[in-house]
Amino acid sequence: MTHHQSDPAPTAGAADAYLAGLRERLTSDGLVVTATTWREHPVMIGSRSDRKARWLATKAELFVLATALPQVD
Repeated sequence: MTHHQSDPAPTAGAADAYLAGLRERLTSDGLVVTATTWREHPVMIGSRSDRKARWLATKAELFVLATALPQVD
């Protein structure tokens, strides 16, 4: 069995700062950003829908989901 060194968990302040910056970037890119909760954790959802007439009226959907969790397994 190989032991891996784990990095210390980021602080809640660092995660909040990252999510705030991400919200600003998504908003500046034209996404609608909303917030909800998932299992008592705040989740940020960004979405945008683009229609392109030059591509035979195709529609592209973009979704971004982000949250800060203490651990993922």
